[in-house]
Amino acid sequence: MHVTCLIDNLGSGGAQRQLGAVAVALARLGHEVDFVAYHDGGFYRSQFEQAGITVRVVQSDNPLRRILMVRSALRAAATDVVLAYLPQPCLYAELAALPSRRWGLVVSERLAEPGSAYERLPWRRTMHRVADAVVSNSHCNRLMIEAAVPSLKGRVVTIYNLIDLERFSPAAEPQASEGRLVLTGVGSYQPRKNPVRLVSAMGLAMQRDPRCDLALRWRGGQVDTAGGQAVRAEMQAEAERLGITDRVDAGGECQDVAGLYRSSDAVILPSLYEGIPNVVCEGMACGVPVLASDVADAGNLVQHGRTGFLFDPHTVESMAEGLARFASMPAADRLAMGREGRRHAEEVHDPRRILSAYESVLADAAARRPVSTAHWVPGVPESAVRTAMARTA
Repeated sequence: MHVTCLIDNLGSGGAQRQLGAVAVALARLGHEVDFVAYHDGGFYRSQFEQAGITVRVVQSDNPLRRILMVRSALRAAATDVVLAYLPQPCLYAELAALPSRRWGLVVSERLAEPGSAYERLPWRRTMHRVADAVVSNSHCNRLMIEAAVPSLKGRVVTIYNLIDLERFSPAAEPQASEGRLVLTGVGSYQPRKNPVRLVSAMGLAMQRDPRCDLALRWRGGQVDTAGGQAVRAEMQAEAERLGITDRVDAGGECQDVAGLYRSSDAVILPSLYEGIPNVVCEGMACGVPVLASDVADAGNLVQHGRTGFLFDPHTVESMAEGLARFASMPAADRLAMGREGRRHAEEVHDPRRILSAYESVLADAAARRPVSTAHWVPGVPESAVRTAMARTA
């Protein structure tokens, strides 16, 4: 099967990382895979070259010309199926498919985002009817899509993120700190990732209990943008206000995120909203406890009290409580929590199941057949239903 992947750029974002992982895995299974992107960004290019995946970048500062260039690239490709990630690339692929096409089309939404373009402009989701199938990486987002466009029911399938369980694996000899605990967050510097409130929660937890000894190591992209600089400056200002500047390290992108996780006592992600965040999945796979927001499909990822802790990302109080509870655990219990997280990651992110689901949905689309792929994972957590209902009300 010839699969053409379409995305905006090959930068370090989570969607780019996930589509790249799927593309490389499909290539290793013997499928012919190539990429079309319309912005520069070569963070993952070397991985594609090693896997024999070609990349074509079609660039233009003119939005209309860009759409036409993407359309031409897709319609000229001798491909069986196009797989597009993210709102704008999905729209470009759907426009390229009109008035008719000879290839299958699968589009993918990756984020259960309130106030997104899909909510502000409902016709954007209606355009998904042009596609053969829609892949969502969370049940929460799938429920939102089906509520917005009921006619898409039966064409939307949930497939959780593909995680390289060999690359993201526990340390040979995991160690648990007896003193200061290092929390690692990986996420772009933007308000929805909520790092400023996390700094506030750290300060509150340590103020209440001097034995709660925490340090935060945050790594992420967009640090050179105006928005990213503003968020980073807020983090630093809040740390200074609380007198914990020596405990907050806000840096840029990191190539070796697996090594970063392994050298941590916990991985933390306080996002206000998410789909299936790579950092949570990868942290669990590395055998590290995970502290995360109780939103979207978090209930299927973090088993509260067993593989980590969930908290309400909108309140400093809830976050501080989770941090304090984790910090009060004996070292041996934190190690056991990490081991249970790895076991859970192997089940939820089983590459064979996820690749089989992708192969099935892409093959159905290429043959223009109805979707026959079952959701993976099949269970819908309460957190997904709660979040979807709140965002579609």
